[in-house]
Amino acid sequence: YELKVPVGTGTAVEEQLSISASMRLASLDWYTARQGDTLALVAKKLGVAKTDLAAANDLASSARLIAGQKLIVPREAKAQTAARTAAQTSAPAVDLSNASLSKVSYQVKPGDTLSSIARVFSTNVTALMDWNHLTSSAIREGARLTIYTAIHAN
Repeated sequence: YELKVPVGTGTAVEEQLSISASMRLASLDWYTARQGDTLALVAKKLGVAKTDLAAANDLASSARLIAGQKLIVPREAKAQTAARTAAQTSAPAVDLSNASLSKVSYQVKPGDTLSSIARVFSTNVTALMDWNHLTSSAIREGARLTIYTAIHAN
């Protein structure tokens, strides 16, 4: 497969992919939503947490499913976003060559996921989990997250 990654991150992505378990990346579990399925129902049926299922598919916990929609089924709590963030987590979150870091406190809002927060702050899920000592991508509304973001010098 041809994989497009941001300029300057090719080597980092190749290194990360080479050390990742290739079978784990290649053999994802999928579920096709049926009429009447909800995230909660599918999560219960598959034996996974609703928040993990939502995060793995970059969905809000309250998202509605559409019949025929394909969902990635997380195998374990730490792997739920692997398919969505494999390239993203292997590269630096931001270009720090001409920047200093600023510590930001963020309060989680309804519908937020670590993926959506990472996009807003130009970082990645792994960094957010590390900075906040999280062992799962499950986050609660109202929780405070510490985020380090780059302030670029001119």
